[in-house]
Amino acid sequence: MLATVRIAEGEAEPVDLDAAFGSDRGRHLPVGPLSVAAVYELVRTHLDVALSRPVLLRVHEASGGNPFFALELARALERAGGGTARGDPLPVPANLRQLVRGRIAALPRAAAETLRLAAGLSRPTLTAVELAVGARAEHDLGLAGDAGLLELRGDEIHFTHPLLASIHFDSAPPRSRRAVHRRLAAVVTDPEERARHLARGAEGPDSEIAHTLEAASERAQRRGAIAAGAELAEQALELTPLQLTGDVHRRLLVAAERRYASGDTARAVELLEGALGQGGHGRARAEVLWSLGKITFEGQDTRVGLAHSQAALEEVDGDDLLRAQILESLIAAAFKKEGSAAARAYAREAAELAEDLGDLRTLAGALTQIASLELGRGAAYELELFERSVALEDELGGLELDYGPTAQFAVALMEAGEYDRARQLLDRLCERGRASGDAAVHQPVVNLAYLESALGNYERAELLAREAYDIALQTGREAAEPKGLFTLAWIEAALGRTDEARAHAEQALVLTDGRGWSSGGPRAALGFLELSLENYEAAYEVLVPAVERYRNLGVPVIEQTFDAAEALAALARVDEARALLERCDEAPALMRFPITIGAVARARGLIAEAEGDLVAAEEALEEAVRTDMTCTRPLHLGRSLLALGTVQRRLRKKQAARETLDRAVEIFAGLSAVIWADRARRELARIGGRSTPRGELSATETDIVELVVLGQSNKEVADALHLSAKTVEWNLSRIYSRLGVHSRTELAAARRAERE
Repeated sequence: MLATVRIAEGEAEPVDLDAAFGSDRGRHLPVGPLSVAAVYELVRTHLDVALSRPVLLRVHEASGGNPFFALELARALERAGGGTARGDPLPVPANLRQLVRGRIAALPRAAAETLRLAAGLSRPTLTAVELAVGARAEHDLGLAGDAGLLELRGDEIHFTHPLLASIHFDSAPPRSRRAVHRRLAAVVTDPEERARHLARGAEGPDSEIAHTLEAASERAQRRGAIAAGAELAEQALELTPLQLTGDVHRRLLVAAERRYASGDTARAVELLEGALGQGGHGRARAEVLWSLGKITFEGQDTRVGLAHSQAALEEVDGDDLLRAQILESLIAAAFKKEGSAAARAYAREAAELAEDLGDLRTLAGALTQIASLELGRGAAYELELFERSVALEDELGGLELDYGPTAQFAVALMEAGEYDRARQLLDRLCERGRASGDAAVHQPVVNLAYLESALGNYERAELLAREAYDIALQTGREAAEPKGLFTLAWIEAALGRTDEARAHAEQALVLTDGRGWSSGGPRAALGFLELSLENYEAAYEVLVPAVERYRNLGVPVIEQTFDAAEALAALARVDEARALLERCDEAPALMRFPITIGAVARARGLIAEAEGDLVAAEEALEEAVRTDMTCTRPLHLGRSLLALGTVQRRLRKKQAARETLDRAVEIFAGLSAVIWADRARRELARIGGRSTPRGELSATETDIVELVVLGQSNKEVADALHLSAKTVEWNLSRIYSRLGVHSRTELAAARRAERE
């Protein structure tokens, strides 16, 4: 039986059911308001409507997270054409208006007017309402409180539900609402709120109000309120007299880019395409095309974004500063279409122009791109160049969350295996983006998901991957949607959730192929899944297009290269596998990183095994294990151990093989990597003979016990033995069971007794 009851704030839960059925038979589940993501999914599932991020936030706020109210508001929005991007009132269906009006109808007219003034304030206070209506404010609001419409908490006014405020305010005729806004603009002290009331109280274009709104938008942007800054910027544009062409152009660009940052991609594109439709040439048109190129590159289709940006270059007409800025923003798009050499040419020209002209922001971006491209093609790891760019970005203020110096340096650090340092930068970017509501936060979130998955922290990685996908979906950044999906697919593959992994990876592959992105990420997830399942032909077939695509772009080696080589080795196609690895000679910078060294050593060991040279295979795989132990990627260490244990078994080194495979099983099981754990167990079973008896510890277990007895924490043990914390926890539970102890204290006592 399922029973629900609505409980007012401060009211105790009813005990009737417990009394009737017994307290031990019932479960109490408090149901709170839906989250923003849940409201988005609710509306998308039930109405097949995708709300833009700003509208979604307004629906969530107005509904208070109530699913019925949220659906009704979304239905009304759909009937009204789906738009309320410029701060207009949300359309409210008649059934909800009737519910609210019935509660307000009993109030005296004067009290209802006072209540409307309070409802018009973003943060209503008794002080502000008293300034607007005088001494009667407290009496009128007291009547509203008695009617259950609001609560007075000191000076603050809290409506019992957000819809009470919005419906009551919006029920007034437009002229009356404008009069209320003008009245409130005269009493509020916050510059942003005053500007907002001035805008909503205006009867038409007004240059003075537009100037006030522009300043308020800048203020909101500086304090990290992206959505508020976007709304104020567009209001400034709307109230700018058309004859002020310079102001109109400047405010158009600001409004579009802030709408995009706030998550309203469609509105940003609409504004810019409207401006392009008005014709014109020269710098103004170049700036519009440039802005549209940046937005459509990430927001819709990379090919369209590249075309817009290249068209912008043709309109520059000798303006070197603007040319440098456009070139810097073109680099990533140019790489996707034209390859590393073309992108480097753009980056170098942008850097030279920016340095000559003293444009430090463009210089920082261009230098970072040069360093990233050099690392991508394996030519050099320009650490000093990265650090100089990051220092410039810090000096200038205003982190660029997706492709700025700090963001790209974090990616480079991950490639180098410097995960702790990379995490610090990514956490900083994520914190900044979440606090401000900047939609570009999806990129550091997905990068952090990749980092956590590499370290074996799959639970956190999965949450981050889902967050990145949700952000891209809710903000209309269609070209970014696959990133969260294929990262999620890789994690699901590692955890053995094959159906989910395949579905998400294939969905991401369709999205990338259809929107101009290279499909390396989805193919990496699918290839890893097939490799895990020992479907080697399928693994190679899905990986090789990505490997060859990046080679054609000037990137000789990517992570998928090594999985493809392993698949070829398993198929005994050793010449092809060796040819793939020979590409590492073209990327000397990558061969400085332990991650790459370990991957190459494992692939070489598997190739040698496929050729029947088990001695060479063992030597290469021992190198892989040693190298992987210096990294912090437990799944890769487990894979190298599994490969080594298999070769040791074939060499009839039973004891060594058993210890190696035991450790592989421990790592995989600790990670919940069920497919790989099963593979290691099957290989272990092929050894035959005596396994580790109950009460006798493996080498890894013995090492863990020794460190625990010395008083080290699970994390310290994990760091010392190059395991994950989960693997240590899992091993400890096995050790306790095997030795018949229940705590660290008992374990230490048992160890002392054994030695005595």
